[in-house]
Amino acid sequence: MWLNFCQSCGRMRNGLTVLLVENDPIIRQLIVRALTRAGFTVIEAVDGADAFARVGADPGGVDILVTDVVMPRKDGFTLAEEFAALAPDVRVLFITGHAHDLRGVRSGLEQSHCRFLLKPFTTTQLVTTLREVLRSDPQPRRTEGARVLPIPSRSRTTGTEG
Repeated sequence: MWLNFCQSCGRMRNGLTVLLVENDPIIRQLIVRALTRAGFTVIEAVDGADAFARVGADPGGVDILVTDVVMPRKDGFTLAEEFAALAPDVRVLFITGHAHDLRGVRSGLEQSHCRFLLKPFTTTQLVTTLREVLRSDPQPRRTEGARVLPIPSRSRTTGTEG
């Protein structure tokens, strides 16, 4: 990871790009602010279709996809699968307010590159989790202190409602 100084914003940049896909404008702006302050370059999108419109057919410049699960036009799981087909090494952080959304994980996603962060979360939890996902080893694991869950196997579902 490299750092450089952004003359226009007066902050250090870490050279990493986040594609943020969140349909709630208030949540999206809070996340953009937190990630920008942490040095990330953020590309915003309101849903899955908008995400592809913003990055085009070559998403190779995106280091991590941060996406809500339930959105209009294209849900987060479908978006992640389609994105992974074009950029197989991209990391994915799903953000959701519903634990039952964990059941929708599809087998086409590389599970070692994906994690969940349950809403509500603090900006510190978000940035910490995002950095963990970017550094992640092959097996996802629960992060102490934050509500971060690994993607469950297809044979196991959670019984909790969020």
